Amino acid sequence: MAKLNLNPADFEGINDGAPEILPVGEYTMQIIQSEMRPTKAGDGEYLWLEFEILAPKYAGRKFWERLNLFNKNEVTVKVAKKQLSAICSALNFATLPTDSEQLHFKPLKVAITHKENKQGNLETRAAYLGANTSAPKAESAPAASAPAPKPWERHKK
Repeated sequence: MAKLNLNPADFEGINDGAPEILPVGEYTMQIIQSEMRPTKAGDGEYLWLEFEILAPKYAGRKFWERLNLFNKNEVTVKVAKKQLSAICSALNFATLPTDSEQLHFKPLKVAITHKENKQGNLETRAAYLGANTSAPKAESAPAASAPAPKPWERHKK
């Protein structure tokens, strides 16, 4: 048996090492690594992209994307090609590059959203925007010309 002389306060704020999900918002990022990798099932390949956030709040934080470009599921391939096309468009490529390294170290804006998956966990979704563009903003409500009716006045005819 060992006597532990530990201060519980030294253990506060220690996380389990799991990265936190990237908050919803727009980020300026760049691709810093890429490679083709085999799928888990071994029947296809995906383009693995590692992004690094350049600014503002989360500078240096990483984000990863997998584009299933070679897969037996045609819908998966179509989605991956659409995402790769959006990345290339955001980086001002007129045609698809011949090597993924051509995408490296070029800033682009990425709009991050969240979607709940089948297991009930949040997944990060990315939309790729040009370096000088922004995601469409929600339309604001038109300004009211008259004050809002009182709760008891709403149901009067």
